[in-house]
Amino acid sequence: MRRCLHVVIGGREYAAFGNLFLLRWARKVQVFCHRKAPDGRTPYEQTDAYRHECAEWKRMVMEGATVIVTPGISMGERIIKDRCIERGYPLIHLQKEAIGSYWKPELKRFEACANGALLILAPWKPETIGEVNGVPVDTDYSIFHNLNGLAEELCAFDGEARIIG
Repeated sequence: MRRCLHVVIGGREYAAFGNLFLLRWARKVQVFCHRKAPDGRTPYEQTDAYRHECAEWKRMVMEGATVIVTPGISMGERIIKDRCIERGYPLIHLQKEAIGSYWKPELKRFEACANGALLILAPWKPETIGEVNGVPVDTDYSIFHNLNGLAEELCAFDGEARIIG
């Protein structure tokens, strides 16, 4: 039995697992955090700016009709992703790992999907996304920048996802 869907969202193909209806939510907010603060030394998740952003994201979620969108790449993004999953907040997680026909997430994410709080997306064919700043698509740098770009696109998306198979 196939566990994921092949969907088209805004002209891009994704493998999807979880609640596709999260794409219809009125407000989609990208969580994007650099690994380091502007000083280049301090981890961003240890800064006042990060704490302020976390409070703002939580406020938006608590107001309702807001879904968090993130690839969960940097530590700051992973913290928010994990909090959303633990607390049942609506989340669209763009992951770099492929979602195959028989793939399923670990228990926490599986339960969040089953409860309708999570949609996991992965590019259907990561190699078709393209290069970032001339860096080949198969490097971590390129993959991570592309996933953040896709998260931004998803936040702007207000159409219907089309299920291919």
